[in-house]
Amino acid sequence: MREERADQQENASPESMKKFQQEAGADFMLSGDIVTIVDQEGGDKVKYYQVNLELVNIETNRKAWLGEKKIKKFVSQSGSKF
Repeated sequence: MREERADQQENASPESMKKFQQEAGADFMLSGDIVTIVDQEGGDKVKYYQVNLELVNIETNRKAWLGEKKIKKFVSQSGSKF
């Protein structure tokens, strides 16, 4: 987004150009990862997906929220099932 604002300083009209140093500071930061595990036997597969997220208060560095979601997907040669 900062690159876009920098580009606007040179290429946008003064009326529509967005200025630097007008950002609101963030209160929280969301980070996480996605893990995939594949288990296969013959033409059938089971795919496991796990998403782990954490929301951190930037000022206090305390974790405000933790989240986890697991999904299992069955895949066979004839198609996929949920």
